[in-house]
Parts: sequence; structure tokens; C-alpha cells
Amino acid sequence: MQTSEIIISIRPEHVRNIMAGRKTVELRRRFPESLAAGGLMLIYASSPEQALVGAARIENVRRMTPAGLWRSFREQVCVPREYFNAYFAGADEGFGVVLGWAVRFEVPIPVSELKERFSFSPPQSYRYVRGTLIGLLNDDRIQVPDRHEHRDRSGRQPSGRLRAH
Repeated sequence: MQTSEIIISIRPEHVRNIMAGRKTVELRRRFPESLAAGGLMLIYASSPEQALVGAARIENVRRMTPAGLWRSFREQVCVPREYFNAYFAGADEGFGVVLGWAVRFEVPIPVSELKERFSFSPPQSYRYVRGTLIGLLNDDRIQVPDRHEHRDRSGRQPSGRLRAH
């Protein structure tokens, strides 16, 4: 079954830029092109935070050469050229994940709880929200602007407050 929700690991400094609205394109060496525009990207902040801290809407996924990515998105990626070149060294292509809205959750979900409740292990890059992880979508701490449009797999409307930050 195809899903439109993923969990992505991002370094805390990049998470801060996404949440502040400065970073509107996330760079990846690999990314699921099958993830349609409108998909939900749950954001896991890697060490030292190690928590699910927010979410963003995926507006588009662009597969391009590294040179094309830099030409198209250099102002939106919030990284210096040297960092960009080192990240894509040896890659023939990469992905620019164009983000829509982004929200930081009021209460992050720590990795210890994610492991205990959902058998979660932080992804190196990304992971689909499948299996036990589907339960995350009904957690009151997952607060997204269009949450009323997200129903759990039983078709019931999820409970929870809506707060975008």
C-alpha cells in the first residue's frame, strides 16, 4: 500500500531554518519520487535533539543533477556552496523537496517514546509511515494545519488540537 506520509531525519540546524521559513527546499541524495505533492513529511531532528519535532507539507519533488539543483534552489536551501558540493560529491543526480507550510509541534515526541510505542528506529534518510508507525498520525501531538483532512485508517476523524507555529 502506498502512503503519502514519511518521516525524514534532518539535522537540528536545518530543522530550525525550515521552521523559521528560511529553508523551503530540503536536499536529498535519494528520495521517493512516488511521494505525490501534498504528502506529509514528519520531521525527526537528529542528534542531539533526537525527537519528532514537526511536520511540513511536500509541494513538489524535483529530481535533477546537482548543478541543476544548485541553480534552481540555492537561495532556498540555506547551505553554503561548499557544503552543497560535499553533500552531492560523486552523485549524478539528487532531489529537491519543495516544502509548503511547516509547523513545529508544541510537544516533541522523543526517540525513547517512539522506540517504545512504535518500534521506531531513526531513519538514515527517510522512512514511510507504515505498520505500527501509522499510530503516530492519531497522536494529539501531531499538529498539522489540515489535520481535519487526515483520517485514521478506520475512517474516523482523529481527535486533537490544531496549532501551527
